[in-house]
Amino acid sequence: MPAPGNVESSRRRCLAIIITGIILKTLIIITLIVIFIPIGNPKVRFRSVAVDEPLVSNSTGSPSVRVRLNAQLAVRNPNLGRFRFGDSDVSILHRGRVIGRTVVPAGSTAARSTENVNVTIAALAGGRNLGKEELRSGRIRLSGEATFDGKIQVLRIVRRKKKGIMNCTVDIDVRTRKVQSLVRV
Repeated sequence: MPAPGNVESSRRRCLAIIITGIILKTLIIITLIVIFIPIGNPKVRFRSVAVDEPLVSNSTGSPSVRVRLNAQLAVRNPNLGRFRFGDSDVSILHRGRVIGRTVVPAGSTAARSTENVNVTIAALAGGRNLGKEELRSGRIRLSGEATFDGKIQVLRIVRRKKKGIMNCTVDIDVRTRKVQSLVRV
């Protein structure tokens, strides 16, 4: 019959070996996740753009065009973890100058999926930035910019800060209220 002290010490030793093995396996799995699972930036694009209420003012002093854009943004997450983003700005530019801006509320996109976000942006282009050839043709080139800052969490273990950036160009025919082209950069 073994001594009582030896049985208790061998149980402790066995328990220590099991706990050490579990910790080692967990560290190996985390290391493999960090090394072999790439975490990329989410992609943000205009999925569709519709023009509402184009108003062309062709006064001699300062011609202007006012449009309201109803757009659908697609936030695509190619990663194996959820992408959570905070409030984000979407800006509409004409010749490099911001003419409209809106805020997209905070949200999230599931792993390897796309979240669609609807936004409405009121934009006013005018003054010296609006060219006479644009007024004559009725076609205005606008660009859209957005930055979605957030975090990606993989298996509730690895967290990375990532940024989804959108840069698109939209050609609008204000006479027909249609989008002529939508170029995703």
